[in-house]
Amino acid sequence: MEDLFEQYRPYMIWVFLATAAVWSIVMGVFFAIAQKNEDKEKAKRMLVNYFVGLVVIFCILVACPYLIRGIAALVT
Repeated sequence: MEDLFEQYRPYMIWVFLATAAVWSIVMGVFFAIAQKNEDKEKAKRMLVNYFVGLVVIFCILVACPYLIRGIAALVT
């Protein structure tokens, strides 16, 4: 299981960047729609949600190997 963690580590940044890129595109589209509709308050909330989403994505990617390791320890 330790090998899996070490193999996963170099790809964490790429997975984060790819996920963040997709998240950015989706949020960008919704933000543009809100701006076009002159819904400034909704656009502000979307920016906050965007940054919260990036933090959550990062935390999940960092925690995932530890979660897998914990589950493997319980199973074996």
